Amino acid sequence: MKTDKQEKARQPSVSAYRARIRYSGLEIFLLAALTLLLFWAQMTIADMLRYAPLWDAGEVFNGAASLSLDEGLHRSYYFATFPNNVGLTLFLSWMYKLYALVSGKPIDFFMAYSGTLAVIVEFGVLMLYDTIKRYLNKKTAIIMLVVLLLYLPTYLLPSVLYTDVASMSAQIAGLNMFIRLRERKRSVWSRLLISMFMGIFIGIGASFKVTAGIIFIAIFLMAWIPRRRKKKTSKLKFGFGLYGYLMLSAIIILLLVMAPRWISEKNYITAEQKERYEIPIIHWIMMGLNEKDLERMKWVGTEVSEDYGIVKEIETMEERKQYAMDEIIRRIEEKTPEDFVRLYMKKMRVLYGRVDMAPGALIPFSGVEDDQGNPELRAFLDEFRWTTPYLVWNGVIFYGCLALAILSIFCRKRSGLALLAFLGFNVFFLVWEVNSRQIINFFFILVFMASICVYSMTKRRAKRKKGAFTGMPSFVSFEPDVVQVGDGSDLEQADGQGGTVRRKPVSAYPKIP
Repeated sequence: MKTDKQEKARQPSVSAYRARIRYSGLEIFLLAALTLLLFWAQMTIADMLRYAPLWDAGEVFNGAASLSLDEGLHRSYYFATFPNNVGLTLFLSWMYKLYALVSGKPIDFFMAYSGTLAVIVEFGVLMLYDTIKRYLNKKTAIIMLVVLLLYLPTYLLPSVLYTDVASMSAQIAGLNMFIRLRERKRSVWSRLLISMFMGIFIGIGASFKVTAGIIFIAIFLMAWIPRRRKKKTSKLKFGFGLYGYLMLSAIIILLLVMAPRWISEKNYITAEQKERYEIPIIHWIMMGLNEKDLERMKWVGTEVSEDYGIVKEIETMEERKQYAMDEIIRRIEEKTPEDFVRLYMKKMRVLYGRVDMAPGALIPFSGVEDDQGNPELRAFLDEFRWTTPYLVWNGVIFYGCLALAILSIFCRKRSGLALLAFLGFNVFFLVWEVNSRQIINFFFILVFMASICVYSMTKRRAKRKKGAFTGMPSFVSFEPDVVQVGDGSDLEQADGQGGTVRRKPVSAYPKIP
């Protein structure tokens, strides 16, 4: 017969896994209603704006439209120059064909463009809610959902940005899949399916913008970092191993990232165009080292027309690589350690220095024909972006989330995975070209990290109300040492004698893998 101790050892610890998350009918209805309301607001704004996308967004927009009409890739030499935009262009063209097939009539390309990006944003909102609820609780998930809906750029993003918005949901979806993968009581087939979805979500996002793949690097490091475990029996059993599932995801990610380039080079971009026009990757590292402030924006570490103009005129790919490498070495040798610190501080100010994260920067507010949307609305938005109410309102939300995300590092309940992704994101932009709108790509992870701090603060407040908080200057709360039963005359101990029942201090935050 098994002893009580042996039987207890067989029972999975409450802190070892999270119970399956359930959604009530009312909760599903409210989430669906909020999602549809957000989609309606975004599409209404897009319909009122109706502008012709410019610069890189315009090339993606026009390229996707021409492909959907079977007219070839519009200005294919541009995509030979910047192959990072091919992924979203192909994806949009396929979506346009699907819309035309379902509707049976010519589609409105601008609304189809905005609608596709809006659906991606809505998917990210739902993934964010599920991730916070799964990792923390429903109350915190509701709080952060309301905060997100109060952030005004949320309603402008699908109509004014492109790759940053198209890839923003990939990171929170990847985090969600990893949390699901680490849950116990899942079959091998369930984990296989989850790892495949992880690869699909992150792979599609990284094919739109490579920074979306940073979350997978954080996932791999989090799985590799050894965990302190008291018993060998507490190790999670993942069928053929956690690394096996992650390798499956990695293969899917690699295939999805490379597929757009293979498709474009086979069908639309010639070898001559690739040799003549493609910009080497180290070009963006070179631009990340410049300190030439643009006259209007005062940006550093970003694209400078002189750099691009020189590289563009060089005839061969090898010569362009050599020029960029020589320029990187020269700029590094010219800087002292203090110069590097000053440069990186300026780059972080560029990245986090705009509360609107530059939505509207791609809208041609001036010089647009009157029949394209509502010029009065565009003019109002252009002016409103710099007015005090807008800056204060969005500044409180954006910088509040950023501050809470940083403070979450010190909370008792925290996510090492989100922290690794956050550090990786910032390290990447220390060496890469930086732009304020790129924070959009990571915004859902930032909100998730902020939710951890909100969860910790609400737990502390709840413990104080119950009289259980001891005043310790940490995020760990304790139950009272003495618990009375009845009026105190019939107190019992574990041995059956009258007296006081004493309990050991316990953490307010159960450990969740």
